Amino acid sequence: MSIDLSDFREEAVLSIQVEGELDKDALKINGRKIKFLKPIEYKGDIFRTQGDKIVHIDIHYEYEEACGRCLTPFSREKDTVLSGRLINDSDEILDDEDEVIYYKGEELDLTEDIMDMVILSLPMKPLCNEDCKGLCPKCGINLNKEECDCVLEEIDPRLEKLKDFFPKE
Repeated sequence: MSIDLSDFREEAVLSIQVEGELDKDALKINGRKIKFLKPIEYKGDIFRTQGDKIVHIDIHYEYEEACGRCLTPFSREKDTVLSGRLINDSDEILDDEDEVIYYKGEELDLTEDIMDMVILSLPMKPLCNEDCKGLCPKCGINLNKEECDCVLEEIDPRLEKLKDFFPKE
């Protein structure tokens, strides 16, 4: 996706509208596999204000991945925003600015920046729902669907020796 910024040479042009889709199938991050169910949609504007160029783009996507507790696949829709100030690569590099997007010449490619925002908006731990019970650590049954009869004795390893003080009768 390449955006031509040469329209900003004209004084009458104050904004350029940006709209489109990124067709991405899947994404692998730290052992997680995120499958995109639809193309990633983006829509927004690039504004010229007092010599600066400001980007504001709304991003919408739908994805599917496995739950981190019960391993059941689930899907979600998410919205995020890409915003920042455009800086030409030939200009000085600013270290203290948080929201800076670099471009070269008259062309701007936001593909990588949009994908970065998608990755940042994903939850750290994927859960099918907040009340997910996960899998039984002994037998592996999905505790959301059925209950098991496993007896789980959770003993803190630091205190495990204390159980020898009280013999079982």
